[in-house]
Amino acid sequence: MKGLEWITALRASQIRKLVDSGSLQLSLFDERDLAEISDPSCPGERLVVCRNPMLAYYVESHMRQLLAPILFDDEDAQGAQAARSSVVAPAQRSTSARAKARSKRSEDNLQVHSFKTLLKDLSIICKNRIQTKLSGAPTFDKITLPTPVPEKVLKLLHVRL
Repeated sequence: MKGLEWITALRASQIRKLVDSGSLQLSLFDERDLAEISDPSCPGERLVVCRNPMLAYYVESHMRQLLAPILFDDEDAQGAQAARSSVVAPAQRSTSARAKARSKRSEDNLQVHSFKTLLKDLSIICKNRIQTKLSGAPTFDKITLPTPVPEKVLKLLHVRL
C-alpha cells in the first residue's frame, strides 16, 4: 500500500512499557479502538495502535473450556442439553455442574473457583531473583512452587514451569 512502510504487533510487555512511559494512554482509544500515539523510540513516526478486545475474549473462552473442571462453569454440555425440555426452554445446568456448585469442590476435591478468583490464585506463582551475600556468588532465579489449585491449572492448560 502506498504510504505504508511496515506493520508490526507488540507483545504485552512492550505495550506495558508504552503505557508505563506515558506514550500510550488507554483512554485515547476511540469508538473503533484506534489511537494515534508517538514515542521517543520512534521519532517522527506516525504510530497507529488498535486494541483488540475480541482477542482477549477468544483467549478467555478457550481458557474457560480447558479450566472447566475447576471453574463453576458447566463442563458437561451434553448433560446440560439433556436437562432442557426443549430447545426454546431456558438453559439448564448439568447434574455434575449443580453438584460442583453445591459442594464447591471439583471431582478431584479441589476448591472450585470463578475465572476471576482462579486468576488471583495463580498470582502466587512468581519468579524471584536470588542474590546471596557471599562475595562473587552468582544470582539465580527461583520460581515459587505452585499450590494444588495452580498446579492443576497449569496441567489443564498444558503449561510447564
